[in-house]
Amino acid sequence: NGRTETIWEASAPTLEDVVLFGPKLPPVLAKINLGGSLVQFALSYLLGSDAKDLADVQEVQSAGSVSFNEQFTVLATSSECAEALIDSDLEAIVFKALAKLKKPLVVLRWRDRIQVRLFTHTKSPADMDAMVKVGLEVASQSARPQSERVGRQLTDAEQRIFNKA
Repeated sequence: NGRTETIWEASAPTLEDVVLFGPKLPPVLAKINLGGSLVQFALSYLLGSDAKDLADVQEVQSAGSVSFNEQFTVLATSSECAEALIDSDLEAIVFKALAKLKKPLVVLRWRDRIQVRLFTHTKSPADMDAMVKVGLEVASQSARPQSERVGRQLTDAEQRIFNKA
């Protein structure tokens, strides 16, 4: 198909849900039903058997900060899982990676693994390091017990930001 990409992938503890985020999509595309037969057929060419895991994803605007949501579209099978995964630590690493990469980055937390995709071919150690750091932070977030990720107390810094809003 002429498209090149660089992918970092690692296995991860199994979750019930799928979360993915990437460059901001036009609102109409973010709302598309990925479970429809025509869309699933097209996705199967891009993702193979993983396409079926995206059938129930919906846009989650409550995951991440305002600045994160201005730059990314978050799709997930569970808003709670997306909200727990995308915290200030992950956002900081993603923004730092984007500053280095200067290319679109897509992160997929599949049910059994993590993928970080850069839609260009790179052999740059700095680019690969940035992708790995994002993937490892997603892995770190995924490995924390759900009770620590959902409903956690705000840090002092987060509380100050929240109070200013």
